Amino acid sequence: MQPLFSDALATVIARVPKKLQSPKIGIVCGSGLSGLADKMREKVIVPYEDLKGFGKSTVSGHLSALAFGLLGDGEGVPVVAMLGRVSSMINPIIPVHITYADILCPLN
Repeated sequence: MQPLFSDALATVIARVPKKLQSPKIGIVCGSGLSGLADKMREKVIVPYEDLKGFGKSTVSGHLSALAFGLLGDGEGVPVVAMLGRVSSMINPIIPVHITYADILCPLN
């Protein structure tokens, strides 16, 4: 694993409860889905600025954070949502790399 990903993963492990560290779905939220995190249960927000090399959202009004939590009925499904896009093409894959999400959903 590249050092950048290693540092970001260490930050996630330190802040996110174990049951949320392996999300089934990674969601890259466009402006219309910025409220998705409000629907999560047991939500943990990790600001992009705390993830080495991640950068900041270039879109005004975006939160610039990863939101980890549970969505759905019953016990819920662990997910991570990227709240705010960044200009680098590599950044949309970071939620998958640092959380090992099974599915990535890039939405605009």
